[in-house]
Amino acid sequence: MLTPERFAQGYDFAAYTEKMGDDGHKFVARYEKCTIRPDDAAFFAGSKEPVNILVLSESWCPDCVQNVPIVAKIASLNPRLRVSIFPRDENLDVMDEFLTDGRRTIPTVVFFDGDFKEIGRWIERPAAVKRGLAAGTDEAKAAVKRDYLQGKYQDDVVREIREILAR
Repeated sequence: MLTPERFAQGYDFAAYTEKMGDDGHKFVARYEKCTIRPDDAAFFAGSKEPVNILVLSESWCPDCVQNVPIVAKIASLNPRLRVSIFPRDENLDVMDEFLTDGRRTIPTVVFFDGDFKEIGRWIERPAAVKRGLAAGTDEAKAAVKRDYLQGKYQDDVVREIREILAR
């Protein structure tokens, strides 16, 4: 069970990107390119309740590079949305509490209320990308992957996170 004390041991986005050294620039560049549509920004900014957001990540993971900055951008819209990022491989005790089908999948993003009761989870990549990579021709899969790595699915990530927090 994640405690407030353990949650506090994670990094905020700035400290996490600094800890990554040379890889940190990829996360920062993605964060700077990330835009949140006005209606989504208003939703996140309007949250009155605290939300503690646990993120398990690694700097070498393309899914983390694409999605952790989006989570950080969302959290930047409201001080009640607190992010704590843990490097997965250095924090297997935390990771092993939130396995996906028995696997240590990253990024794993777990949302908790102010009392650290789990609200929901967002895992790895948006559903549209998962579907696109699971079906279709090799050419179609390559197009989905290319678009994903260029940030073209960021609105899907934002929408899925919004759906989790709207419950």
